[in-house]
Amino acid sequence: MYLNIFMTSLPHKCGEPDRLSFSFIRVSGYKMLFSNQEQEMFEQEIEPIVKSLGFELVQGLIIPGKNNVKIRVTLFEKNGVSIDDCARMSRALEQEYDFESVFGENFSLEVSSPGINRKLKSLREYKIFIGKPVKLYLKNNQYGSNFFKGIIKEVVKTEVLILSDDNKELSFDIKNISKGKINENIQFN
Repeated sequence: MYLNIFMTSLPHKCGEPDRLSFSFIRVSGYKMLFSNQEQEMFEQEIEPIVKSLGFELVQGLIIPGKNNVKIRVTLFEKNGVSIDDCARMSRALEQEYDFESVFGENFSLEVSSPGINRKLKSLREYKIFIGKPVKLYLKNNQYGSNFFKGIIKEVVKTEVLILSDDNKELSFDIKNISKGKINENIQFN
């Protein structure tokens, strides 16, 4: 059984324009399912809050549960993210974003750092981690292989450019990358 729920835009703060809100939520049984577009809208809404404290937003994930919604926000800062940073960000998000109006009263907010073996899921993440070592697994062979390791050099449109371990600049379309992992343990020859 699916039920469509339409929501209107919500006021953000006095004197500020209304912010976008989720326009469509599907309910299946007891679970709310959020589309990729709704996830992206959520990230766009919280990104200014994250940036205002000096962090990059890696991901804002909405995970529906049977009786609640888990909101997972992942931060990055080149010098690292501490527990105190996560607590400060959690307080800022709760003050600046009206979670109850969007998700209801039964939600939990988790703020964390990406971890050292982070799987990269979007171009946004590849951009954030420029300069970091990465392992790439490809769907289809390219340059004679389906596995590469190197340093993320640049992201241009839908292409991820890496400097390989043998010092070659290689370009991969995001659609051909089945898995990308940040790995600080990569050793180059």
